[in-house]
Amino acid sequence: MMILVLTICLVFAYNATAYAKEKGFKPGFSLKVSYGTGYYYWGDLNKHLESYNNSSVFKLTREHFPELITGEIRALKNFSPDWEVELRADIGRSFAVSLATSSSVHQKNENSITCKERSYMGERETFAYLKPQAEVSMPIRLGINYTLPFIPRLNIIFNLGIGYYSARISEYRYEKVTTFYPGFAYESIYWETRYWETEPKGAIGVHSGIGVEFSPHKNFAFVVEIQGRYLKINNLKGTIQTENETALKTAKGTLYYYGYSTAQIWFWGKNYKDLTIWQEPTYGSGDIRKAVLDLSGFSLRAGIRIRLF
Repeated sequence: MMILVLTICLVFAYNATAYAKEKGFKPGFSLKVSYGTGYYYWGDLNKHLESYNNSSVFKLTREHFPELITGEIRALKNFSPDWEVELRADIGRSFAVSLATSSSVHQKNENSITCKERSYMGERETFAYLKPQAEVSMPIRLGINYTLPFIPRLNIIFNLGIGYYSARISEYRYEKVTTFYPGFAYESIYWETRYWETEPKGAIGVHSGIGVEFSPHKNFAFVVEIQGRYLKINNLKGTIQTENETALKTAKGTLYYYGYSTAQIWFWGKNYKDLTIWQEPTYGSGDIRKAVLDLSGFSLRAGIRIRLF
């Protein structure tokens, strides 16, 4: 995919150089400033949060015993405010190259859930508090732009290019499980805190889009555009710290995505997809694989373009 994109960019650049030799064309630079909203999928991080909130015990309790459950675990928001600054160099009547950057992204939330399970043997209450975060640094994007005149003063702009992004994710979780067996007048309490974070990691993604520019003056234009983005970051390295009533442990390794269950003989328990850091997978079920941070998505912006010279 990357080789194909670079090949297309080189072909466009070659053709653009030929266009630049056209009689009467004057190369120039312009600055675009735009603002709008951006959408990020987030990948396995949101899949994990959604599966935790909709795990078997929580889902069944909501459906049949809603009085026994309060709260919910929400996924990270997909939408975020997004601005962009782009410097464009016109190298032909229809072709231009651009260098751009846009806003960094920091999404986080804090959620808790409390759920009671009841069986003929007793009652189990689960309390969980989760705080996930995702941070994306300001990217650098290179692009090729093609201008298609539509009507006087109105142009359609197509763009294609590559960009460099760097990101990291983390999650803090506290869980407390209290089990009471009335027949035995016995109560057990188990709690655990877990915090993992990945190191910042960069990757190159592909972007393409289309926009409309209205130019009431030769040196000024209004811009509306939508831009798609494809980028996945894998093999995330990081650290993890876990603590319970018996031990405090820290470790380094790779972030994994896997199936997990807390079912017991007398209780439903949770079945969900989890994220954790291992040197090598030690337990789990189902789809055990290295986690993927999916920064694919799109941006929708509006702004202005000013011709510099």
